[in-house]
Parts: sequence; C-alpha cells; structure tokens
Amino acid sequence: MAFLVVFPYYANQVTPVRAIPGCFLGTQCICQLAPCQTTTWSPYGPIVQNLQLNFYSDPSAELNDFLTGHLDITDLAVPTNRYSSFDLSQDFVQSPATGQFGLFGIFFNGASSRFTASKEYDTGAGGPFWGCNWNTGTPFTNTEQTYVSQCGISMRQAFLHLVDRPKFAASFGNLVALADPSPPFKDPSGSSVATQCSWDSLYPSVQYPTCLGAYNFADDPSGFAQPGSPDFCAAADHMIAAGVATGEQAGSCTLTGVNSGVFAHRILEFPQPAFQRGGSRSVLRFGLQLRVLGLHGPSGRTDG
Repeated sequence: MAFLVVFPYYANQVTPVRAIPGCFLGTQCICQLAPCQTTTWSPYGPIVQNLQLNFYSDPSAELNDFLTGHLDITDLAVPTNRYSSFDLSQDFVQSPATGQFGLFGIFFNGASSRFTASKEYDTGAGGPFWGCNWNTGTPFTNTEQTYVSQCGISMRQAFLHLVDRPKFAASFGNLVALADPSPPFKDPSGSSVATQCSWDSLYPSVQYPTCLGAYNFADDPSGFAQPGSPDFCAAADHMIAAGVATGEQAGSCTLTGVNSGVFAHRILEFPQPAFQRGGSRSVLRFGLQLRVLGLHGPSGRTDG
C-alpha cells in the first residue's frame, strides 16, 4: 500500500512534501511568500486536507508512479541500480543505507489438502494427497495440532535442502540469507551454525558428515540443489523417510516409487498454491525454480 498526499495549492510543483512553520501570527499572515503557506501544525506534525491511498499489483508499478510524480510517499526500498541517478537528481533526497527488520519468505500452508486431511474446495476429495499428514486432530477445530508429525518434519526438511539459502540470496536479489524468522540486524541475529545443523535428522551421519548451516550440506552455486548433489540426495532421503517415495536412483538420487497423489496434486498448479509468495521478485523466482526441479516444493523455517 502506498500513500498519495494531495495538496490544495501548488499541485503542479514537483518538490518533496514540505511544511513551513511560523507563517501565521494569530490569524495574520507574516510570511514573505504570496499567497501565504496554509500548512496547519499540531504537536504531532503537519496536517493536509486530502489523503489518497493507491494500491499496486507489484513494486515496479508503484515505483513508476512515484518517478512520474503521481505519488509522494512509497513503502518500498529504492532499487540499488537507481541509487546513483537518485543521488544526482534534485527531486529526490535519499537517506543513508540502513538495516531493516522486514523479512521476505515462502511459508508452508499446513492446511493444504496435499499435506493434511482437509478437502478440495471443488471436488470435496480429502487429503493428504502426498501420503503424509503434517497435523493431528480434526482440521479447523480445537483438536487440531499443526506441524507435529514426523513425516511432515521430514517432508519440510526435504524441501529446504533443495535451496542453498546463502547462494540464492547472493545470486538472485542482493539479499541476506536467514535461517530463523529473525532479521540480521538483531543481536544476535539468529541461531548459531551448530544449532542450525542440529535441526536436521540426517546430520551427522556417514553419508552426510558435513554441515554448512540449516539444511545445507554442500555449496550449490546456482542456489538450487541439482540431481546427484549432497543436498538433492538429502532431500530424496527425507522424502523416502516421509513415505512419499520408496526409493531413489543411484547417482542422481531421483525418487522412485513416488506416491501417485504427488503427480495428481502438484503444488504450483493448484489454484490456491500450497505456499504463499511475498512481494518480491526473488521469491517468485524461487518458487518457479523449485517447479523446474520437479519436487514442486515450498520452503520456510521448519520446527524439526
């Protein structure tokens, strides 16, 4: 959501929002400007007569409206490739770069019929179609407990191994990789590497003796684990442990004996996807790349 401040005077003047105090002495205008600036002041700042809220489908549309003078205040960060042009322009004043506490991520939808006993909205067929119920109890009642089953923990850890968070963050959006739902500007910013590695049920083991961080056994330069890589094989092992498949091919670790419900009820082709996307192109690219990998999975912090 973005804000458009509409002023009754000087509507065609392209300048930052400003207010000039001290123009009135009682009801008498004492400003040197004509007409007198009519900004009204209160203890908490200036007041304007009109406030218009504009809604945008994506950050680019909002930025374009701002650059063309249709928007006074935005709620998005300036893209790094525009820093120099903004610094050279007299129409913009940029603050020094500061750390933010906002987070972008992809989050599991534990109510999806892929992963629990809820029903399809159109056919009424009941899940879990992938063969593992992440929850216990009756869906949408006070008996339901979410994200508690061991097979669900294994599935979520499988999804997480498909993405190399540090490599993805560095390559796809000038981001900071997070292992916890905690911004990097907090102190401490999150769990230690030793704690992150302890979350994974496959580590340490003979097959996986090395851990670089949360669900990351080796570097994946593209940002995504490729067939045959340690993390792709770890994802396959977690899926087998969850009962989603019965085996894997030697070398590539491609799953075999996959539950038929996985192919009949894929995640990204579902009208209401099994994960939610934030307002970031990097997050959208993240989801599309997982579709290319074939497991069609979301990512997010698991409580495993």
